Amino acid sequence: MNESNDNFRDRSLRWMPGGSNGEYGIPEGDAPVIERGAGCRVWDTSGREYLDMTMAWGAALVGHAHPKVLEAANAAAVNGANFAAVTRSMVELAERIADLSSCVERIRFVASGTEATMLCLRTARAATGRPKILKFEGAYHGQHPEGIASLVGSEPPEWPQSDPAGTGAPWVERDVLVAPYNDLATTERILTDHAADLAAVIVEPLHRCLPPVDGFLQGLREVTARHGIVLVFDEVVTGFRLALGGAQQY
Repeated sequence: MNESNDNFRDRSLRWMPGGSNGEYGIPEGDAPVIERGAGCRVWDTSGREYLDMTMAWGAALVGHAHPKVLEAANAAAVNGANFAAVTRSMVELAERIADLSSCVERIRFVASGTEATMLCLRTARAATGRPKILKFEGAYHGQHPEGIASLVGSEPPEWPQSDPAGTGAPWVERDVLVAPYNDLATTERILTDHAADLAAVIVEPLHRCLPPVDGFLQGLREVTARHGIVLVFDEVVTGFRLALGGAQQY
């Protein structure tokens, strides 16, 4: 017999902050604790079936437990999981990604989107010698301090204020500038005013459910190039999903 959701929910609340590993906090009441998935459906520990509307935030694009994914994962596991060395599959995957993308010059594999954006910003700072970055209000770029800054709105609307979203990162208010997405005029004004200190602009080409207005991304490219600012497209969500070559291809 399956253990009940209540049992697992109590145990998760005992050991994990918020009862979760960071996906979301378990709400009051009868929140499901998932046992397994197949295709677009999942089943909880009490045997109830659900339609999965998140699909691992897009990572499970082809569905849970897809036969070809299982086949590839099993084939890789047979040969060993982690060698801490260059592998044949690593080289072949890098070449495949480069073939699909119009902008790739070098590739670094990391374990999470947080690490990817964090290293992008660190590289931009190292390359330019500048300390500041600009992100767009409401954008999530990972769990590092810059990535979670200003996830909610602030005043004035035409010049959002940097919000560290917690304690322990006092430099965020100093080094993270925030602009309103799809407002090229305001963004250009902020970039121009702080150009001497700005290392990078980081943006999701598709701001989750909000598409860019015509000319917005092209305008960012022009303004950042003019001031020698690195433009980072965060395609953790859009890469391989919006198009095989990501939003840039789409």
